[in-house]
Amino acid sequence: MLQFDETPVIKASSDSIETSKVNEYLLRLGQSPLDEENKKGLIQELVNLSILTEVDETILPSIGGILAFGKNPQKYFPSYNIMCGAYRGNDFLSDTVRENDLTGTLDELIEDAIAFLKLTTPQWQELEGGIRRKNEYLYPIEAIREGIVNAVCHRDYTIIGTAIRVFLFDDRLEIRSPGTLPNTLTLDNMLYRQFTRNQMIASFLTGYGYMERRGKGVLRMRRLCEENGIACGLSLTPDNSEFVVTFGMGPVRN
Repeated sequence: MLQFDETPVIKASSDSIETSKVNEYLLRLGQSPLDEENKKGLIQELVNLSILTEVDETILPSIGGILAFGKNPQKYFPSYNIMCGAYRGNDFLSDTVRENDLTGTLDELIEDAIAFLKLTTPQWQELEGGIRRKNEYLYPIEAIREGIVNAVCHRDYTIIGTAIRVFLFDDRLEIRSPGTLPNTLTLDNMLYRQFTRNQMIASFLTGYGYMERRGKGVLRMRRLCEENGIACGLSLTPDNSEFVVTFGMGPVRN
């Protein structure tokens, strides 16, 4: 059965893939880079990697291929982006500190979202031995990273017109991912069960080093928050249109 992220992108072509980015990925995996001078061999290797797919003797990029290695993924999927906002208050009526709509490939979205939050998340200072001060972010950056990676990997890409949304308020940080939980996952069992909605995207992100195949990202995120005295809530919106990770001050809660 064809997974959604394996679906061909009809309006794109093999030229829509940034082969130099694919080579960076392969080198990270310890594999030989593609020979960009050998067009026929290059195409076949990209098909073997599921970055390209063949449909009725036509070679087209897959959705996962475009998102991971496309020259301009949002040209074909404008809402496959991340909307970031930081506000001076506890709701959207508060003054805006900074807003940014992030675009790019999967890894670029992750890194740019983390950079946005590093720029806008408050820091506190801790005395080390009474001599010097060490700055720490209010929310642990590694937990934030897990939350962003989880959203990019597991959002429901069949939902068109809705982006991942990241909101930083005075009292909390929210990461909102389009779609409900997949298959048999529930809020109660998701910490201990593993199910991958977008298998190709997950494979690419694993290769990039953002996640592991054992599905422990959410559990690790919760543990990092607990160790730092930060609450980490997992919830669905009342209409099940978004999965929401909420970091906040106070005891850890479900």
